[in-house]
Amino acid sequence: MRRLLTIACAVVVGVGTLGSTVGAMTVEEALAALKQYDFGGSEEVVGTLRVATVGSHGNAATRSILRAGYVAVLESTAAYGAKDFACRQLALIGTQAEVPALAAMLTDDSLSHIARYALAQIGGAGADQALLAVLGQTSGKTRLGIIHTLGNRGTTAALEPLKKLLGSEDAETACEAARSLGRIGGSDAASALEAAMNEAQGRVAEVMADSLLVCADGLAVGDGREEAARLYERVFLEGPKPWIRAAALRGLALTGDARAAERVGDALLSRDRYVRETAARLVQEVPGRAATYAFAGRLAALPAEGQMVLLRALTARADKAALPTVVEAAGSRDASVRVAALEAIGRLGDGTSVGILAERAASSRGPEQAAARAALSALSGRDVAEAVVREMKDATPAVRVELIDALRARRASRAIGAIRVMAEDRDARVRAAAYRAIGELGGDADIEPLAGLLVRNPSDREDAARAMVSVARRVGAEREASLAITRELDSAAGEALRVSLLGVLGKMGDSSGLGVLRAALSDEGERVRYVAVTSLAVWPTGEPADDLLKVAATDRNRTHRTLALRGYIDVVGRSTAPDEEKLAMYESAMSLAGSAEKRQALAGISQLRVLAALEAAARYLEDRDVKNEAAMAAVKIADRLRIRHAEPVREVVIAVLDGDFSEAVRDEAGRVLSQIEAVRDCIVDWEVSGPYTAEGKGCSELFDVPFAPEMPGADAVWSAMPYYSDSPQAGYLDLLRALNGGDNRVAYLRTVVKSDADKTATLEVFSDDGVKVWLNGDVVHANNVLRPIPEQPDRVEVRLRAGENTLMLKVTQNNMPWGAIVRIRGLR
Repeated sequence: MRRLLTIACAVVVGVGTLGSTVGAMTVEEALAALKQYDFGGSEEVVGTLRVATVGSHGNAATRSILRAGYVAVLESTAAYGAKDFACRQLALIGTQAEVPALAAMLTDDSLSHIARYALAQIGGAGADQALLAVLGQTSGKTRLGIIHTLGNRGTTAALEPLKKLLGSEDAETACEAARSLGRIGGSDAASALEAAMNEAQGRVAEVMADSLLVCADGLAVGDGREEAARLYERVFLEGPKPWIRAAALRGLALTGDARAAERVGDALLSRDRYVRETAARLVQEVPGRAATYAFAGRLAALPAEGQMVLLRALTARADKAALPTVVEAAGSRDASVRVAALEAIGRLGDGTSVGILAERAASSRGPEQAAARAALSALSGRDVAEAVVREMKDATPAVRVELIDALRARRASRAIGAIRVMAEDRDARVRAAAYRAIGELGGDADIEPLAGLLVRNPSDREDAARAMVSVARRVGAEREASLAITRELDSAAGEALRVSLLGVLGKMGDSSGLGVLRAALSDEGERVRYVAVTSLAVWPTGEPADDLLKVAATDRNRTHRTLALRGYIDVVGRSTAPDEEKLAMYESAMSLAGSAEKRQALAGISQLRVLAALEAAARYLEDRDVKNEAAMAAVKIADRLRIRHAEPVREVVIAVLDGDFSEAVRDEAGRVLSQIEAVRDCIVDWEVSGPYTAEGKGCSELFDVPFAPEMPGADAVWSAMPYYSDSPQAGYLDLLRALNGGDNRVAYLRTVVKSDADKTATLEVFSDDGVKVWLNGDVVHANNVLRPIPEQPDRVEVRLRAGENTLMLKVTQNNMPWGAIVRIRGLR
């Protein structure tokens, strides 16, 4: 923007008066010098004049002198470059007065084009007359250029001379005349082009036809739509090339002419690919019901490939008037046509189309069946679901299945009543389809009926059970389903029925069914006990853990014992009990477990976060059958506990590294040990309180402001301080990350340091920014600074007492990073 303003200012300054200058040259001097200019000459000359010309707006005197100067150049013996420049400037400021000077150049083969450029910009009748005056005096490229310019200008006075040139023996002249007549347009030009097209051949005939289309385009946007339609039709019928006929067809179609639909329909049978493809696209665009009938009426006459194209076009047209023809095409002998027709029915059809689609879905296979099924799902209209239900009543079993599947695919939950009736159909396939649909569409109201169906229809119990589980889980009705099943169990006769009901009850996972399943663990029937065990084994909570453990220890059936033990280990993992209790439960399982169950229990133990779990896993490091699993469990626990229990964790990890375990286990143990060693002398187990601020105070002032953690008896809120192992510096306590940033504030860190005796140790503190340190309530160090983490720490010699020592830090924050690193030397 600044550069444009500078240029604008230069223009104003340069042409404010005739004597003004651009650089050291006046406009008059530049005009005089232009006569000696040629390309590659003085940029000062053309620069001065260019700025003067652009800036002469509103300054009639300057503009008049410039025009006169440019004309003088044109009439002189100046070089080509000077005359070219003068013409370009006159294109900006020229008037009718300069036309004669420019016209004199039109017959000069080297200058004609630049003179025409200037005349085209000046415009007016004078320019047209000048061009027409020299038309007969020129030849070759110069004449072609003049013809072209007349066409671009829409010079109606050129019609007669251009008509004569249509018959020129020079093909280029005839073609350029045709193009110009097309651009000038109008009925006279169209008549001349039509007449010339009768005699033209080869490339000239192509140009004539194309120009006639351009002329027709101009007529079509005005009052000449009828004439335009006639021209389009003629070119469509007689055009020398397929793409020209295709363009004519499109023009005809878009005029809205009564013949358009018929012509487009005929074009669908054309041998020319361009014409056929254009016609197929136009099927979507020509408006009106009559056009739809015209297009559909051509379908049967087309070859299979053409029928598929037209069917897709009719589908996109979305006029249901084509539906009867499309339905008829669905019976074609050609499989591809049948598929295209079925797809079209899906878009154009309604409730009346349900029967044919369902029948075809039931009787066909492959792509045709897939198309019919997709169409059934895609049919639109409020009457479709009702039509599907009506069709189901008298349909064959195979068709009923397709209709039920269609309701399911359409998510027609309002038809659930009719679908429920189908669940008691005589045909097993129909019943299976109904159960699938109920499972996906049913709601609360279907729970009780499904329970009844499960009891009444022994052969369909698996389908009914799946449907009931699906409905209950989808709508959150597990409790209602459990209560319904429990009621049916009260009067259930026969082991098979009880097994089915208990299986559903187990899948509900609701506490209301837990008592029934527990009681079934003592049933005399092995199948009943089996389903009770497998149901409790997948229970979503830890409630049945004790029951499963009892079965694992006492059941007379070995399979039941194994399944119960594995289920017990799983439900312990889902239990909300504290980790200490979970560990005890896992250890109970280990006492009954074989190798597979021990591995399962160790996987559960590996998720715990207590030191006893690490010790428990370590006890199995020598067990040959599960040693790798025990080692991996120990390493996983160690990784979680290494911050707060670094030394015992380190011992176990080293034992794993020294043992005979898999490479994967040893690699993981090495990674954990390296992280322990990296922070071995650092204290990383802290609690944090804060941040604390005081209005108007910076961090240096906050250093001496007491907040709750350093005030006796005050209530401070503490939480575990995260340790981010991805920090760039070992042991770095990232307060910025933990406390969500901020400037001018402080935070407190506290921890307990254990010592085996009274001893002296060295405390090393790195802080960003200032830091104050308390040991057992006494300030042992204070450094109120603004700094990043320093290369060397603040070192403080401290006296530790035997047992626990409370260490607290206050860390200030100015801006940017905020944190600390604390090491203690001489503790071990």
